[in-house]
Amino acid sequence: MGKMADALARLAYMIDGWQVLEQSGSILVLRKKGVTMMCHGVGTIYSISKDDNYYTDNYWDLFVPLPGLYSRPTVLLIGLGGGTIARQITAFYKDASIDAVEIDKDIAEFAERHFDMGNARIIVADGAEFVKKADPHYDLIILDAFRGSKVPGAFMSKEFFDNTYKLLSKEGILAVNSMDIINTAAISASRFNVYSLRSSIAQGNNITICSKAKDAAQIKACIANMQVSESVKKAYALLG
Repeated sequence: MGKMADALARLAYMIDGWQVLEQSGSILVLRKKGVTMMCHGVGTIYSISKDDNYYTDNYWDLFVPLPGLYSRPTVLLIGLGGGTIARQITAFYKDASIDAVEIDKDIAEFAERHFDMGNARIIVADGAEFVKKADPHYDLIILDAFRGSKVPGAFMSKEFFDNTYKLLSKEGILAVNSMDIINTAAISASRFNVYSLRSSIAQGNNITICSKAKDAAQIKACIANMQVSESVKKAYALLG
């Protein structure tokens, strides 16, 4: 986006009643009626944080149950945005350990200034490079990284899925968010069992669950007994 497009995006949000807290190029942090939001231009939302509710009624909620599959979950977030997922995990799982990798320094700084990061340790780095060198110890890896509205190609390669497979614990899970239907062949070739989540709260996002050992029935049975929102339970009841 150019300077004119960035200025028009700012104006569009202001007309809609949003206060612009900060802007760097096409990235804006906005505030209205108890909601803080990070956006890329007009229409691409990177994060939402509500003052009075950890749930967002959007795709982020679908990651909430996954740390509950582990007793003391170790979580890697690739793509931080405003830390919606980090905030949710910290709220619901006090013993969770969270590493959050974000390639864009401006986004990481915006997140620290304007959002609740929970207990996440923020690492400014390229997520695709990070997984090549990190130590294997994560129970859950969540990929929520975008350039604009697209997931960078490096995160859709067999190499990336091979690297994340090695980083995960014996029964670990990689959860992938994308706007497009992803080619699951590269994921399956990396030995993951691959399942899709279907839910209206995803609002156009596609969530793919890549499991090393747990099958869909095991995941569904565990989440059915969790204290999570009914909309999230319904989504996992259809996992497959």
